[in-house]
Amino acid sequence: MTTSTNLVYLISLPLFSAALLLLLGRIADKWGHIFATLVSASVFVIGVLEFFAMQGRDGEARAATQKIFEWISVGTFQVDASLLLDQLSICFVLLISGVGTLIHIYSIAYMSHDRDRRRFFAYLNLFIAAMLLLVLGDSYLNLYVGWEGVGLASYLLIGFWNQKPA
Repeated sequence: MTTSTNLVYLISLPLFSAALLLLLGRIADKWGHIFATLVSASVFVIGVLEFFAMQGRDGEARAATQKIFEWISVGTFQVDASLLLDQLSICFVLLISGVGTLIHIYSIAYMSHDRDRRRFFAYLNLFIAAMLLLVLGDSYLNLYVGWEGVGLASYLLIGFWNQKPA
């Protein structure tokens, strides 16, 4: 197993962009959708680079890991917040980021009339970050946090249009 330093960017870029778009508010209305789409596309590019880096390694050494921080440490029991990229998870990374970028591109025109589209794109990037944490998590605790993040982002996206015109 090798160590990679790019895995954290797969999650931190869409998470950071979602937070930035939500915190900036109306300031980001004119460019937020483009920024979110570029971030999603850059995550896909990082995934493709990791895929080709994985192809260049021997079979046993294809899996890559990156420790982010120590999550729980009690006596000899230790759970790290770390990411694991193997042959299965790279397929999902490419699927999530590739299809997510296509959804971003489609949503630029579809949401062009909506005055809160910046918030919609922030929720999309939050969804991508949570899905990537779900497939890259190296422990059940990371998997649980990713699963809950997917639930939160789904709730926010489903309830995005919550006004009643009547």
